[in-house]
Amino acid sequence: MRTCMICLASIEHIRPQAKKCKLKSCQREYDRVKALARYHTKKHEPKFKAERQALAETPTARYNKHFHSANARGIEFKLTFAEWWNLWKPYWDERGKSMCMCRTGDTGAYEINNVRIDTYSNNALEANNHKY
Repeated sequence: MRTCMICLASIEHIRPQAKKCKLKSCQREYDRVKALARYHTKKHEPKFKAERQALAETPTARYNKHFHSANARGIEFKLTFAEWWNLWKPYWDERGKSMCMCRTGDTGAYEINNVRIDTYSNNALEANNHKY
């Protein structure tokens, strides 16, 4: 049995997706709550956005993103977080700016004996040399 989220009256007879009955008092209360939720979201959105961005930049989040993007491209990813972090730790500030993780010859899996940290330009040169 479905009930109005405001007055708890039965709303089986209204329409399947209804959340409230047709009483004006319920409509006003529902609108008030929705407006309050919109205000709260707008007021705190910059804070939440900054927190989400900070969490997205953590080493764990970056490892997960690397892992999933490699799998999406059909490349096996065999590095553990500890191995991945040991490779990136000295270059963490340059990661994504001038440095990237390269696979030897752009072949094989991401594994400890097949990867290195290098500049984007060196990685592109190596990729072009292996094409011809």
